[in-house]
Amino acid sequence: MKIKKKILYIITFLLFFICIGTNQSKAGNLKLNNLDFQAQINADGSMDVTEIWDINIKSTNTLYKTFKTDNSKYSGITNTTVTDITNGIQNNFIQTSEWAYHVAKGYYYGTENDDDDFEIGWGVGLDNSSARREYKISYTVKDAITKYNDYAELYWQFVGSTFEVDANKITGTILLPSNVDNKDEIKVCGHTKNLNGTIYATDTNKIEFEVDNFKNGTYVEVRTLFPTNLITTAGRIKNKNTLDNVVKEETKWANKANASRKRQEWIEKNFKYVLFGVWLGLNILLGVFFFKKTIKYWKKLKGLNKFEPTTKLEYYRDLPDENSTPGEAYKTMNETVTKFTAQNFGRIFSATVLDLTLKGYIEIQQEKKTLGKDIVTITLKKQVSDGLPINEERIMTFIIKAANKKDTITLKELEKYIKNHPSSTESLLNGTYKAVENQLIGKGIVSSIAQKEYGEYKEKSNSYIVGVIFAILGTAAYGLVLILPLIIVIINAILCNRIAKKLNVLTQKGVDTKEQWKGLKKYMEDFSLLKEREVPELVIWEKYLVYATVMGIADKVIKQLKIVYPNFEEMTNSIGTYTCMNVMMHTDFSSSFSSAISSSITSATASSSYSSGSGGGGGFSGGGGRRWWPEEAEEEDNSSHKNIKKGKNNMSKPIVAIIGKPNVGKSTFFNYLAGSRISIVQDTPGVTRDRIYAETNWRGRNFTLIDTGGIEPDSDDIILSQMREQANLAIAMADVIIFLTDIRQGVTAADREISLMLKKSGKPIVLVCNKADNYEKDSQEIYEFYNLGIGEPFAISATNALGIGDVLDAIYEHFPEKDENEEEKEIIKVAVIGKPNVGKSSLINKILGEKRNIVSDIAGTTRDAIDSPFENEHGKYVLIDTAGIRKKSKVNESIEKYSVMRSLLAVERADVCLMMIDANDGVTEQDAKIAGEAHEAGKGVIIVVNKWDEYEKTTGTLEKYKKEVYNKLSYLSYAPVIFISAKTGQRVDKLFEMINNVAKQNALRVSTSVLNQVINEAIAIVQPPTDKGRRLKIFYGTQVSTKPPTFVIFVNNKELFHFSYQRYLVNQIRKEFGLEGTPVRIIAREKNEKYAEQ
Repeated sequence: MKIKKKILYIITFLLFFICIGTNQSKAGNLKLNNLDFQAQINADGSMDVTEIWDINIKSTNTLYKTFKTDNSKYSGITNTTVTDITNGIQNNFIQTSEWAYHVAKGYYYGTENDDDDFEIGWGVGLDNSSARREYKISYTVKDAITKYNDYAELYWQFVGSTFEVDANKITGTILLPSNVDNKDEIKVCGHTKNLNGTIYATDTNKIEFEVDNFKNGTYVEVRTLFPTNLITTAGRIKNKNTLDNVVKEETKWANKANASRKRQEWIEKNFKYVLFGVWLGLNILLGVFFFKKTIKYWKKLKGLNKFEPTTKLEYYRDLPDENSTPGEAYKTMNETVTKFTAQNFGRIFSATVLDLTLKGYIEIQQEKKTLGKDIVTITLKKQVSDGLPINEERIMTFIIKAANKKDTITLKELEKYIKNHPSSTESLLNGTYKAVENQLIGKGIVSSIAQKEYGEYKEKSNSYIVGVIFAILGTAAYGLVLILPLIIVIINAILCNRIAKKLNVLTQKGVDTKEQWKGLKKYMEDFSLLKEREVPELVIWEKYLVYATVMGIADKVIKQLKIVYPNFEEMTNSIGTYTCMNVMMHTDFSSSFSSAISSSITSATASSSYSSGSGGGGGFSGGGGRRWWPEEAEEEDNSSHKNIKKGKNNMSKPIVAIIGKPNVGKSTFFNYLAGSRISIVQDTPGVTRDRIYAETNWRGRNFTLIDTGGIEPDSDDIILSQMREQANLAIAMADVIIFLTDIRQGVTAADREISLMLKKSGKPIVLVCNKADNYEKDSQEIYEFYNLGIGEPFAISATNALGIGDVLDAIYEHFPEKDENEEEKEIIKVAVIGKPNVGKSSLINKILGEKRNIVSDIAGTTRDAIDSPFENEHGKYVLIDTAGIRKKSKVNESIEKYSVMRSLLAVERADVCLMMIDANDGVTEQDAKIAGEAHEAGKGVIIVVNKWDEYEKTTGTLEKYKKEVYNKLSYLSYAPVIFISAKTGQRVDKLFEMINNVAKQNALRVSTSVLNQVINEAIAIVQPPTDKGRRLKIFYGTQVSTKPPTFVIFVNNKELFHFSYQRYLVNQIRKEFGLEGTPVRIIAREKNEKYAEQ
């Protein structure tokens, strides 16, 4: 999508959100009038909770509440009960032992769900109705209290951020095990995202809280401290004091909350003025923006000339193209159709069945019944052959599949199959349209360019119309009128619509062919009325009836044939040749097909039946002490990967993993989507050993794509088995899985094993059959892959880029909802470089806390540069593990050579390079060359000496070793050195402060005035050099770029600016500004030279 087009959509949605501006509940059929909690803390550290749900319910079968399992916060939920107390009448629900997605009315469960979290669910039985109900849910939280030396603590989230129901009010009462001497001994804090609650200790054993206007996606959390003597026994005891830490945390959060309240007050006070200013600015900005479009559209419209038929025809008695399929005829007569719908495809399907009958592929027979309708049976006469047009081949293959290995299928059975297989039917509809369009383009009837333009301009016209509607809504909502842009947008909508109508979707040949089809239709409608009619032989009408069916005039033609041939009905009954006529005479053939397809597509687009409500994760959602803001302080952890946010996917973008056995084209497919050759592509199985990441986009949604090494389920090869382990990690991370197979190989035993593994993951799977390079021929082999039981397979050719758009559409439908509130922080890309087996992958594995990269004693086990996005308390990073860069004499294998090139490209992509050195080997010649690549690329560099735990040390060893490193890597004297052990984690946690600092220094920008002050001071200390009586004069300097910091120094003569004086200036600049870990570049320019910033 072009940038300007994106801007149009952004503006449209901006108008939408300004106009609508409401937060809709995820569970839109549910609304809590009041949610009340009664909690009794017991002396044994448990807590008995009763929740009263006063709730409005609409079209909902089951309500549920989920508690995130976390043994560090509590040890279990027991004693669950559910009671309907509507109108004061108490009805106890009956408990069942198993979790269920839908629960029968009057029953409930309290057990673990599929995510191993505890869940209480109960059946309300309001599938197709609505009511206001009141429910009482009771349960006991075991070990809810943490007992410290100075205080006992309840830290509990009564409602979590994944609770999906809005509430007018939430109230709660917490009772302590017994009274305290003074209320001041009870410390209470409440946390809500919107700062709209109150909490107080109202008695010596009572705490009460209240929250108004609760919105789903927020939370209600209570933290209270009370004397430890109230808890006699506890399952969670910590031998330390907690008060000082709690006060420190709560003070910090209270300050943030107060600042947030002030911001909210200011916004509320000045909202109308701000809104008016924004609206006025938009009025001017949008008016200018859209008027530029108006000029462009007007010029486009004036330059268009619609083709006219070469010869105007009233009647046409011959077929315009005897080889034309019904679908082609329909598309030619309706050139602006961009897809087949249920209504028009019914006629196309029916006409194609008749055409297949004439071609001998099927035979239609009917059995007379005394009572009821006649039975019409389709008999399959022969298999699909190469000579059949692809759109008819698709329909024929569909019928064969519906027959389910039988030779016959009745119309009723076919209708039932269509209605019961909406996904296959919709795929048939879309695939047939594309085949028809391609065939007409190939025949020179349809212009592919104009067809694409037509779609674009219709889309633009519709977008403008939507913009007009939103603008009107905005006017209604706020009373602010966008007169100028509104008028211009209406004009643009009209212009785009007129452009679309004037585009020549049909070529001149296509326009003439359309005129002939229209003439034939007119002839078939009127031939019985013509005075001098030349009526073709009856047998020819068999073919005409095919096209009459697709044109929707078959019934009319049959009536006229009865006029021209008085004995027509007897002839069609007695002569077997006229099979199509016979069927048309005695059945509602066309309408039955159309009705079946229409029903199937309707069911496909409206297939949901139940709405399951309430809080998915509401109530506890992760633990009594877990919160969403501010971040909870972590306990001390000496591991190198502490505080990394664990979970399915810490990246805001959805993750899509490509899985499959080796050599099915995963990397080719990946590279096409990524837009560059990122994965190694070669016919050797196993060339993609690790997960490769790339960022890409479809339909305006960014997502992360992972390419994996091929899975060989039963292989004993060490590399292949480790690749299988890495693929499993990719599956665990993914939101959607692409299962890639080879259509030419068919379904193999390995494919079956992989499909079973993927189905166990529970993730959405898109089945893709690659290598359909001869698209029309190969795609017919796809039906074998239905046997994998994964769903609709997609035939593609990654090499020829065929069918990929359909796959991306299918992936898009499985993406999780976008988190619009996710803050995008700057991500630092860190390349881990070095010679083979220096410990690069071990370091990344230690940081990530998972066996991320292949680590074995086989040299070269990391062939590709592997991206690992992650986040910790220091920031967001992408770690790039590169293939070990060997000496050229050792790079023999072609795949290794390409990996070296990839590693060098990884350096180019990085912000900071971790140059790893083996402590036992010291700095080798190869190390120096690798480090030189990072230096020359201008990247921030940190020298990481690994395996320091194995190195024999004495007094002063570290400083001596560092001096030796700088001696051999003299050009990296600016780079800090750190000594670590990736194996034990020694000093690994200190890396991130260094990475952040080096990245900051590498991106540092210095003002020109300050820079010249430093240069002048440097000149005063050491005078510029002279040569043969000529002295270097430095006029001034300026910084022209960052990453690395690059300065242009303007001088009188570049030849006098010796590198030694340049080095002196660099040292002075470093002395003033730091610039640790980053190269600094100086470019000499004579005063009359121009320099353009790159």
